[in-house]
Amino acid sequence: MKFLVLIQLVVLFVAVNVRADDSWIAYDRLLASDGTTSDSFGHSVAISGDTAVVGADGDDSKTGSIYVFDVNGTSCSQLIKLTAFDGGAGDQFGYSVSVYGDHVVAGAFKDGNGSAYVFKRDGEAWTQQKLLSSDGPSSGYFGSGVSIDGNYVAIGAYGVDLSCNMSGSAYVFYFNGTSWSQQAKLVADDAEAIDVFGGSVSINGDYIIAGASRDDNGNDADSGSAYIFNRDGTTWTQQAKLIADDGAAGDYFARSVCIDGDYAIAGAENSNGTAGSAYIFKRDGEVWSQQAKLVEAM
Repeated sequence: MKFLVLIQLVVLFVAVNVRADDSWIAYDRLLASDGTTSDSFGHSVAISGDTAVVGADGDDSKTGSIYVFDVNGTSCSQLIKLTAFDGGAGDQFGYSVSVYGDHVVAGAFKDGNGSAYVFKRDGEAWTQQKLLSSDGPSSGYFGSGVSIDGNYVAIGAYGVDLSCNMSGSAYVFYFNGTSWSQQAKLVADDAEAIDVFGGSVSINGDYIIAGASRDDNGNDADSGSAYIFNRDGTTWTQQAKLIADDGAAGDYFARSVCIDGDYAIAGAENSNGTAGSAYIFKRDGEVWSQQAKLVEAM
């Protein structure tokens, strides 16, 4: 899934950007048709082709909702507002979102053990299926991260495992053309309590990256790491663990992650003197190596 959206959380709007030569310009501003204070519109965003999705997990007493927009030329128009068929106050549906073709996924990580919903568009009609983990405890936070690519969905649950002590897991679901079913549960091979593995996830082709932003990596508390998994048939195995070459305590590396082709990127919100940074990794065969560190130009 390829995406680029600029998030503006403070004033609750999303700007869609297009590239002109070597520069990017905002050409439209997305607003909810029924937006109100505390909706958190823009908390999560995703785009695929001419479809943009924006989560508003604070909508309706934190029941949550998502908005689907059509990106057409130099303007965007709202197609529909989607909600969970069984949504309730505090579920925070739309905390995480992802889109691929005619499918949209939204996480509701505070719906009981956590849940995720897959919506499918057929013309102007939308259907939905609710996904649950096979073993999520009450503190699982299943749906804290979601990502879809083709017939696969990756869903993070950073509260699962090690006696519910937030080591974290990620789940893979497969679409057989009719319905979605769980194919695998992923955990880090060196999992420890409070790693929050699965707080961020991304899937592309046969690869999944899952962030564990509070992994200690020895004595560097909360320095963070990310894990790459590769699929062979129906089996997913861990291929690599990624860490920043200059990682330090409190960096929260891999708070956000994305993978596309042979490249992966992980955000470290507190690195670089708390200004934040991002790291790009490249795959060569089965080996992943750091290519670059990105920081804001001062």
